[in-house]
Amino acid sequence: MSMSQIDTMTPGAAQAITYHNQEADSAHKQAVQALDTYNRAMRQLQAALAQGDGDAAELAEAWADTAWKNVQALLQQGYQHRNSAAIAAGMAAEIENDGRKA
Repeated sequence: MSMSQIDTMTPGAAQAITYHNQEADSAHKQAVQALDTYNRAMRQLQAALAQGDGDAAELAEAWADTAWKNVQALLQQGYQHRNSAAIAAGMAAEIENDGRKA
């Protein structure tokens, strides 16, 4: 949806689309950061295993697991917001089309 299309719809629809797209962008940026954390944790795990340090490996594995869960949750959150923006855009288009028919 182009900005000119957003400008022609109701303020509420435009606000909903903008909000959900901003939230999706934020969640996806956070997911990239969480992926970086996961990569650091995995490198730490590899180093601990190479040194035979079981305690450090256990901590790094827990850190990596937590980071990976965060990646998945943030991607899902971003996906849900992106879907909500698409639904809002579809509803706005439907309302606009119904208004033209009336």
